[in-house]
Amino acid sequence: MKHLLKMSDLTPDEVAHILDVADELKAQQKAGGTEPLLKGKSVALMFSKNSTRTRTSFEVGVYQLGGLGNYMNAATELQSGRGEPVKDTARVLGRYYDCVVWRTYRQSDLEEFAEFAGVPVINGLTDYAHPCQVLADLMTIRERRGALAGQKLCFVGDGSNMANSLIVGGLLSGMKVDCVCPHGYRPAADVLMFAHKYGSAFRLLEDPAEGVKDADVVVTAVWNTAAPGTSESESRLRDFAGFQLTSGLLKAAKPDCMVLHCLPAHRGEEISTAVFEAHADEIFTEAENRLHVQKAVLAVLLAVLCGIPARAVELEPAYVRTVFDQTNGLPTDEANAVLQTRDGYLWVGSYGGLLRFDGSEFHNFSTEGAIATPGCSSTKTASLPPCPVRKRTAI
Repeated sequence: MKHLLKMSDLTPDEVAHILDVADELKAQQKAGGTEPLLKGKSVALMFSKNSTRTRTSFEVGVYQLGGLGNYMNAATELQSGRGEPVKDTARVLGRYYDCVVWRTYRQSDLEEFAEFAGVPVINGLTDYAHPCQVLADLMTIRERRGALAGQKLCFVGDGSNMANSLIVGGLLSGMKVDCVCPHGYRPAADVLMFAHKYGSAFRLLEDPAEGVKDADVVVTAVWNTAAPGTSESESRLRDFAGFQLTSGLLKAAKPDCMVLHCLPAHRGEEISTAVFEAHADEIFTEAENRLHVQKAVLAVLLAVLCGIPARAVELEPAYVRTVFDQTNGLPTDEANAVLQTRDGYLWVGSYGGLLRFDGSEFHNFSTEGAIATPGCSSTKTASLPPCPVRKRTAI
């Protein structure tokens, strides 16, 4: 484990190890304080977006471990806010700090930063992933239920960063995962490809009632982040009608079902006030566990420096490589352009038409789909094999 940029950076053993360390650090803190594992170490806390829990939990966590946490507003205090290239900022901060936490917008910026920093980099949230939050969720579930494997986890909401990370984290932990999103708000296509190899353990649904049925844990997150009264806000309110966690909806879940929310919560939108307050202890324990799990991530990433023995794991690539050609979905063997849109779809420009990939199927848009392409006269769907077929060798 060199960085924590997304949940698929981790193996199942590494997830379990982080949770074990988090449990131990939490117990130590409750008993009077933790060992100064980061003594003499400095951590850059770089934030391009506002934050309550991520900022304060990292600041307190680094302090409790005996290190220096230095907060900086990347938008207003650093030259990156005035156009300095990401890789230049990374190469400077990597020479000052032992670790960098960055909360930003684009996952690609974070990954470029990690490539050039030369020190461990932690994702404090991007539009694509929120691994620290999901590790806290898993810690909370394990605390309450004793185990993760076999539990049914249902996420209801927008298929963005929280959904992307929960799907991967839940499956890595042996959970059954249902993700329920309105049409047009799907998780990222690469996440759906990752989930595809877990077969029936994962389902992508559009009916909240079907998803929460017999669930052990139901998770939601804010899905209306637009300014009130704007057209986007009104559109989301329409699109997410029926996706609020209410007492009525949760009757289909198990009687002792847990409800988690990463906060902040918009009561009356993604969750009712009654449900939120009924599960407030779980939700605020989840928020508290951000502190402990992030301390664990820091301890594990800086294990060699801190003298904490790193747990030996047999690394297995979290991603698989699948080659697509005319035998399994593409009209030609050439792809001229590839783009991922915010709704999670991958779009491929080819000589055979404009293709949309949803993680399991290609849809070919030709003349009937508004793209005039010689030799391709109809819109068609080609199904992929039931499982990715080629595993990437280590590079």
